[in-house]
Amino acid sequence: MEPKKRRKTKGTVIIGRCAATVRIYPMIRKNGYPQNTVCWKEGGRRRMRCFACLDEAKMVAQQISVRLERELRELMAGAWTAMRAALDAAAHLVTLAAGGTDAVMKLPFARRHLHELARYHSGPPLPATSESRMAHLSDAWRDIDAAVAAVPEIKLGIYQK
Repeated sequence: MEPKKRRKTKGTVIIGRCAATVRIYPMIRKNGYPQNTVCWKEGGRRRMRCFACLDEAKMVAQQISVRLERELRELMAGAWTAMRAALDAAAHLVTLAAGGTDAVMKLPFARRHLHELARYHSGPPLPATSESRMAHLSDAWRDIDAAVAAVPEIKLGIYQK
């Protein structure tokens, strides 16, 4: 088989979307043979595989994209479960620190923290991209930390009354 003459590279082919994006970079090697490099990020590292046939590269890229999308969905589901458990625990801590559900309504500081926690319980507003979901999770964890850190102040407010 004789190598082809040198030609310009074709455009980049993008398969998938968001965090499950896989790119194919077609090019002609120095020796004249075609090379299609499939690139993606997995576990914080850039991964690559090379193929001579573009159709084979597209098929493998599609499989990788589907696998990354599934893993991302499973991780997000686990993160939402953990966040909801932490929300419930933080709300319970604030309620106990205030002296019960009736006492929470009398203390504006404790009531504010419970309202902040309750707004994250339903999940992110739809339609949500993976970036907006991550921002929503980050905000929720920040408010959970704030509520737990406020427990001593809530107890102090009860003792001062």
